[in-house]
Amino acid sequence: MNKKFYTLLTSSAMLVLLAACSGGETTEQEDDINEEAVTTNESDSNDEDSSSNNEPNVNQDEKSDVKDTGSRTQPLKLGDTAKIKVLTYNDDGDEVTGVAEIKVDNVVRGQEALELMQDEYSSYEEYDDEDFEWVVFELDYKLASLEDEDYEFWASDDVLIYDEEGSGAPSEFATIPNEFESKEIFSGGSNSGKVARPAPKDKPFLIKFDDGVSEAAWFKVD
Repeated sequence: MNKKFYTLLTSSAMLVLLAACSGGETTEQEDDINEEAVTTNESDSNDEDSSSNNEPNVNQDEKSDVKDTGSRTQPLKLGDTAKIKVLTYNDDGDEVTGVAEIKVDNVVRGQEALELMQDEYSSYEEYDDEDFEWVVFELDYKLASLEDEDYEFWASDDVLIYDEEGSGAPSEFATIPNEFESKEIFSGGSNSGKVARPAPKDKPFLIKFDDGVSEAAWFKVD
């Protein structure tokens, strides 16, 4: 009787031990699987970071459609350089495009403007409409690029004056010393000079450069 009881007890102990060992092996296997999953996730994350770091840098200006021309509601300041897309046509009627840089600066008005407009052959008086006065400013035009470098481009002083409410000033001009003389230039060439126009008297106004074909540029005079 004691021998049977001892045998039964021994068998039970062995079953318990086997079950414990089997559970331990399963836990170790699960731990191995979890460690492999963590390692895989870390590897994937590192690969993604590496892929992201290897992406080429893209110039934001190339991705953006923003134009450096100013606008009526958000004009450029005096001395700023506007970059406009220019357009002309060759002798065959094909489009020729490029980029020009426009700058307006050194605006003078009133009596000082009249003095700049005088030379030994001519002089000007105050503008005959009391709501306007003569203003003189410097205009710089540079043809930064033109896709056909053998073709000439007409660089002119096509400017219009508007008040802040949107009304246009009289479209008159004056011939003055050191004036901007319209002429043809090649890619990389430039043209500059002084421009005289009537503008709202003693008020801020806008200068719009617009040749009627290319993009327009806007500048504000306070």
